[in-house]
Amino acid sequence: MAPYFARKLRVGMICHSSCGGSSKVAFELARQLARRDHQVHFFSQYQPFGFTSDNPNLMTHFFQAKWQPDLHPSQLKTEWNNAEQEQFLRCLTEVIERDGLDILHFHYAIPFAFLVVELKRRLGGKCPVLIGTLHGTDVSIFGTYPEYAWKLKIALEQVDCLTTVSTSHAELASRLLEIEPPLVIPNFLDLADYRPQPKLTRRKRPRLIHISNFRPVKAPHEMISIFTRILEQIEAELWLVGDGPGLEELKPRFEEQGLTGKIRFWGLQEKVAPILAQADLLLMTSVAESFCLVALEAMACGVPVLATHVGGVPEVVKHAETGYLYTAGDHEQAVEYGTKLLSDATLHRQFAQASLVQARKFDQSRVIGLYEQLYVSISWSSRPEEALAAG
Repeated sequence: MAPYFARKLRVGMICHSSCGGSSKVAFELARQLARRDHQVHFFSQYQPFGFTSDNPNLMTHFFQAKWQPDLHPSQLKTEWNNAEQEQFLRCLTEVIERDGLDILHFHYAIPFAFLVVELKRRLGGKCPVLIGTLHGTDVSIFGTYPEYAWKLKIALEQVDCLTTVSTSHAELASRLLEIEPPLVIPNFLDLADYRPQPKLTRRKRPRLIHISNFRPVKAPHEMISIFTRILEQIEAELWLVGDGPGLEELKPRFEEQGLTGKIRFWGLQEKVAPILAQADLLLMTSVAESFCLVALEAMACGVPVLATHVGGVPEVVKHAETGYLYTAGDHEQAVEYGTKLLSDATLHRQFAQASLVQARKFDQSRVIGLYEQLYVSISWSSRPEEALAAG
């Protein structure tokens, strides 16, 4: 049963407009909070890819009407010019002054940590409680640049509370940015949207699937190398879902290695669950992952995972239970694991069933309440009678 709160929250949710994991989590959190009758204002530069809502509790604020022609939906726009920053700050200020907000929650630190700190300077005591969630490359990449990391540290220390999506990422943020480890609240799914489905066709060869934005951190070239070597052991096919500049660079390799008849390109998809459910194994080759949301999506559809043992992935995928985790760069190990799982129907069924059980731990019904409790404990600590009342 969902928690009941004596007073409903007024929450501002901020995220990028790209199709990355931080945006998906921000939107889904906003959607679930609105379903629980909280008033949610959703802020983004453009309408995010796949964003839809008909809930009157969820109000949207997009201050740019159209995507920039040179900006791909898979790209994070982390550098905003002065005019864009001022537009965004004006939009936030207008909503706060008109409707009032208890919480302002940003997802991904760059550039939002700097923007909300400036908002706090301008509004003073009228500023809502500021919460930030660190999602991935905002720490693993930007945190490795000493001068930038120092500026980010100063900004984040002015935020009222920081969260992140895995213990691994909390430790990384603490080490690189020299801050207190953020509170860990994992990513989540609405399992009503992600579930196993009957296979639409009978197939003679197993199907691998890779879903990403094909950025360098996803190491998509390694995915092709591993798939090619799996083909030396068994017949298989590969579905590629998503898009990004890195994908175009890979296509000549497909042709050179004669893979075009074994690969299907799906492009960007608003709903990946129906496609995922038709696969047999998710292949992820990332060099860094704070959580790996797509791995959770796959497991919720009953699809085991073959992924690199990096970052927060082991907190999601249980090695030798819901999939296999291999050492990044060890293609021989990856091929051995992938071939073993795809060649043994009994083992595959065991992993698929275990994946469903593991995915239930991350259902929104278990996680959204953690955010509600956090919001209440911070914004109404001086009003205990209006804090959380267990339902």
